[in-house]
Amino acid sequence: MARKPVSERLDKVLADLENLEKEKKQLINEQKEEVRKMRTHRLCKRGGLVEKLLPDIIAFTDEQFDLFVDNTLLIADTKRIIAEIKSGQLKPPAVPKDDTPAHDGDGFLPKSTEAAE
Repeated sequence: MARKPVSERLDKVLADLENLEKEKKQLINEQKEEVRKMRTHRLCKRGGLVEKLLPDIIAFTDEQFDLFVDNTLLIADTKRIIAEIKSGQLKPPAVPKDDTPAHDGDGFLPKSTEAAE
């Protein structure tokens, strides 16, 4: 069986290379889209949690929200807490294994928030 001429083999390799470049570009675009979707999901989830815990900020203008962030999240204590969490020095409290209500410092928290409202 005779080998194909070099020019034919070169053409095939160049075509394969072109196809691989297209596939690489497509995979890179898919990866960027996946990262973008993950970021959007994270931002929505965390922003939703902030609005759930602090419903008054929903009505804030962008300037008011920036002021809120500057005066609550960007202070030294907050930065220290973030550093402690990242280093593993600060961990979430252990969840009680029984049905005993958590202690809030002054008494016990109600089992249902409906009764408290």
